Amino acid sequence: MLDHQKRMLIVDNDASSCDFIASTAREYGYTPTILNQSIHFPLYYSSDISIISLEIFMPEIDGIELLQFLAKQHTHAGIILVSGCGVELLQSTKKFACQLDLSIIACIEKPFCMNDLRCLSTQP
Repeated sequence: MLDHQKRMLIVDNDASSCDFIASTAREYGYTPTILNQSIHFPLYYSSDISIISLEIFMPEIDGIELLQFLAKQHTHAGIILVSGCGVELLQSTKKFACQLDLSIIACIEKPFCMNDLRCLSTQP
């Protein structure tokens, strides 16, 4: 039997951001998994994840390295880039990710609100 569950992986070391994104994801029908330590990302990543919310600045392994990992995996997941370091950083990271052939569905600057996560409603 095929599993048609929509899965979301949330990678952020800020617990309140993770909780907010997870709560919003549930409202849109996703089953979220929260990962507070980016070092464990390769263990939690799987090809059946629909969306990955990714904080760019993480201890251990940063978002740029995780994007490179995802490109090597040929992921089909939609990616939401998150950062509190400014829109310029988000846009340059998005440009880098697009050069890696990754699907960026949103760039969200912290602090954010539920409306910023409306991209969840448009994903399969």
